[in-house]
Amino acid sequence: MRRPVKVFVILIPLLFLVSASFADTAAAPQTDAWRYSAAIYGWLPSINGDLVYPVTGTGESLTLDSSTILDNLKMTAQAGLQARKNKWSILADVIYMDLGNQKSATATLPRDNSLTAEFDVGMKSWIVDFDGAYTMTKSDRNETQFLFGVRYLWLESSLGISTDSAQLAGQNLALSADVWDAVIGLRGVLALGGNWAVPYRLDVGAGGSDFTWQGMAGIDYGWSWGGAVLLYRYLYYDLGEDSVMQNMDMPGPLLGIRFKL
Repeated sequence: MRRPVKVFVILIPLLFLVSASFADTAAAPQTDAWRYSAAIYGWLPSINGDLVYPVTGTGESLTLDSSTILDNLKMTAQAGLQARKNKWSILADVIYMDLGNQKSATATLPRDNSLTAEFDVGMKSWIVDFDGAYTMTKSDRNETQFLFGVRYLWLESSLGISTDSAQLAGQNLALSADVWDAVIGLRGVLALGGNWAVPYRLDVGAGGSDFTWQGMAGIDYGWSWGGAVLLYRYLYYDLGEDSVMQNMDMPGPLLGIRFKL
């Protein structure tokens, strides 16, 4: 697997300026002063993809379909901030997830054999989007921004197996991924009238992964102090054939509250 893109490391100290991935509901008048907002939310995706654990001493791997076992969310923390001035925005999205489960499933063993056993899987992950955005069009009804930035994925997983297989007896299998990607896309908001609006985002990227893309859209209801959003979010990664997790996709609903600072 590719190493992270080192140049992006210099962006980490700027994370205190970042925001959630959805836009403000109304096209506010331009001002020379910086404006800030914060958001907390819950995104509950399903995780689909192959977990590929290297088997010690064989040079080969055991493959387990994550969708058959990773359905127990132990902990999640998801939040963001936004800084905005005139046509420019600095924003990001920060997600931490701790998942795991123990259940019977079938895995693919080296040399295309299969094994049905009790698997105990644990997985922790950080996903961080850090972006800049520039307003291309703006009216009372619609605002569209060009988006550019980076996405970071950190993933670590362990696997315990209850089996009589001599090949796997006594093994503690583990995998990890550490990937940076450059992304570009569009984000914006369409006002529906009153306090209602439709925020949206679509981006694509590559770098540490072969390809990644993300899309989200939904409904936002605003108040003077902030607002509430209900979105559907989809995140996809093609990490490559040599990666520890291949073709990972994460679809699911997102419910959030945003605050003006």
